[in-house]
Formats: sequence, structure tokens, C-alpha cells
Amino acid sequence: MAKSKKEEMLVVTRFGSFLCVFESNEPERGFTVTSPAALGFVTYGSTLSEAKKMAKKGLEFHFECAVLENCPLPNNSTVRSTV
Repeated sequence: MAKSKKEEMLVVTRFGSFLCVFESNEPERGFTVTSPAALGFVTYGSTLSEAKKMAKKGLEFHFECAVLENCPLPNNSTVRSTV
């Protein structure tokens, strides 16, 4: 049984840069992505490049909904603002 690997990267969105955790799904392949800045956020990509794109789109949608609902955006160590 292969062991999965985790890597942390910043994903740049129009709302800022957010720390994401990319976990390889071995032996099936692909990457599962979560972000401590977005509670419950999970996405997937069959390649690392696709996983990064899905993370960007998903986080932008997540925070767009938060803005529309007048919820504050996260302001902690998981975020590096680019706005």
C-alpha cells in the first residue's frame, strides 16, 4: 500500500492568497486539496496542475459566497492578502 504525500502551497485568488494542502492519492493518482482558511473546502484534480486550477476556482466561489452573505473573509496565518 502506497503512502500519500502532502504538500502545502499558496493558491492566489482575487480575494488573496490562501494556504492549501495538496495530498496525492496513491495508488489511484490525482490530488485532493483542502484549505484551513475555508472550513469544509475540498476539491480534486487528476494532475497537480488541474488540482491547483480547481482550488483557485473553488476558493473564489467559496469566498464570493461569503462576501454575498456579508461574512468576513479569514484574517489569520492561512491567508496572505494580495488585494
